[in-house]
Amino acid sequence: MKIYKGGCAVMLKMPKGGCDALENAALHWVAPSGQGGWKTVKSEDYHLTLQFIGRDLDDKSVASAIVSSFTFAPRHSSIEVKFPGTLGMLTTGKGRYMVAHVDPAGLEEMRKELSAHLAEMGVYPKDSFDFSPHVTLAEAPPTAPKTKPPPPVGPFSVQVKELVVKYGPHKMIVEM
Repeated sequence: MKIYKGGCAVMLKMPKGGCDALENAALHWVAPSGQGGWKTVKSEDYHLTLQFIGRDLDDKSVASAIVSSFTFAPRHSSIEVKFPGTLGMLTTGKGRYMVAHVDPAGLEEMRKELSAHLAEMGVYPKDSFDFSPHVTLAEAPPTAPKTKPPPPVGPFSVQVKELVVKYGPHKMIVEM
């Protein structure tokens, strides 16, 4: 049995060019500060983690998560992700993060549906945290100094049409 090192998650991939205001805010905030090792996340990597499944999973669990995503995605042609424009800071044991908050409307129901679908496939997510939808824009090591986020950007929304299944260092895109 193979174990995939790292995390496994199902994510909503933000559309290319759909989050330009967020990218600009992050670039303008990180560039002049140059402090504490902050780095922007590439906009093509912007995503919202819909369901974290677990770490260091066996090949059967990963395969079930992938199959589940392929059968779940066609149930949704797309989903509107609404950004109220607020930016914030999150800190975990792994690092510090500048994030764009996301309105949970519609996402919570989609997440419950995905969790139930994964359970039907024998995959039981091991989330140890509450669902707090956001998109990470910049990151730094845990030793980076605490700082304030940039000012808010105007509210906007994007239509998301792709799921990403991440497992270890691998990613698979599933069209909705």
